[in-house]
Amino acid sequence: MLYRLVITACMTSLLLVSIPVAIAIETVKLSPQVRATPLAEVIPTVAINAILPFLTQPLVTDTEQLQRAAYVVGFPDEHLIAGSNDQIYVRKILANAPTAFQIVRPGAALRDPDTGEILGYEAQFVANAVLEHSGDPARVRIIQAAREVAIGDRVLPTSAAEKPLTDFERHPAPAGTSGRIISVFNGVSQIGQFDVVILNRGSREHIALGHVFDAFIGGDSERDQIRDGSSDANWRDESPAKTEFWYGHDMEQRGWQENEWPLHQRFERKNTQFIRPLERAATLMVFRTFERVSFALVLDAQRAFQVGAQIAPAAP
Repeated sequence: MLYRLVITACMTSLLLVSIPVAIAIETVKLSPQVRATPLAEVIPTVAINAILPFLTQPLVTDTEQLQRAAYVVGFPDEHLIAGSNDQIYVRKILANAPTAFQIVRPGAALRDPDTGEILGYEAQFVANAVLEHSGDPARVRIIQAAREVAIGDRVLPTSAAEKPLTDFERHPAPAGTSGRIISVFNGVSQIGQFDVVILNRGSREHIALGHVFDAFIGGDSERDQIRDGSSDANWRDESPAKTEFWYGHDMEQRGWQENEWPLHQRFERKNTQFIRPLERAATLMVFRTFERVSFALVLDAQRAFQVGAQIAPAAP
C-alpha cells in the first residue's frame, strides 16, 4: 500500500493529508524458450575486392622456375615493345603446354634479412596472353596488358584450377611465429594502411590464409648522444688537459696497460648505444602464401613503418 501526499492550504497553515492509493501489479509468467541476443561485435572479414588483383597473379618466382620458363624473344614488324592485342614471339613453349599465359617481369631478389637466404624473386605482372601458333618461336597474342611487354619477360602458364574466392576470416597466426617485412608493393618507403607487404615466412612455417600479425617498429640500436657527448658538450670546460679533448667523450680511462714501457693508459668505449623499445605499428592479414614468403594486407596502421619491421602473432 502506497500513500500520496496531498497539501491543503488553510489560510496561514498547511495541512498534510495522506490518502491511500492502490497500484495494480501485472503478473508475467515465464516459460523456457530460445532467446536471441545480438553480438556486440561481428567477426571481421576482409572483402575480396580489396586484394583481388593479387590473387590471380604469379607474384613470386624461384630460380628454377625462371630458368625453365618461356620468354619473349621478339615482335613482328620490328616493334620494340608490345601492348594489348599485339603479337609477340615466345621461345620454350612446349607442345603440350596450355594455351593461356601470364607474362611477368623478374624483379628484385627477396632475401631473408636474418639468414641471408634468397626466398624468391618478385614477379611483376605484365600481361595476359593466349597462344595463336605453336613453334620455335611460338606466336602469342596479348589480350590484356598492365604495362608494356618487353624482350626478356617470362611467359608462365595460367593456372587452370583456380579455387573459388571468398572473404577471408581473420584469426591469429601460430603462437611463437615471428618474422620480418622484406618488401612492399608500389615502391613506397613509408608503409601505411591498405599497402601490400611481403613477409619472410610462408607455408613451410605453417602460415595460412587469414593469419593476422602485428608489425612493430623499434628493436634497433640508437646512439646515446648525451653519453657520447655529441649533443651535450656545450656546458663542459674543454681543454687539452682533459682526456676527452683527445679521445672524445665516448671513451673512458680503464687503468694502465700491463707489461708495457713506457706506461700507457688503457681506454675503452663507453656504452653509448641504447635499444629502442618495440612499439606496435600496424595489423597485417595474410591473403596469399608461397613456400617461403607470404603476402599480407595492412588492415590498420597506428604509425608509419618501413621494410625490415618485425612481425609477431596478433593478440587475440
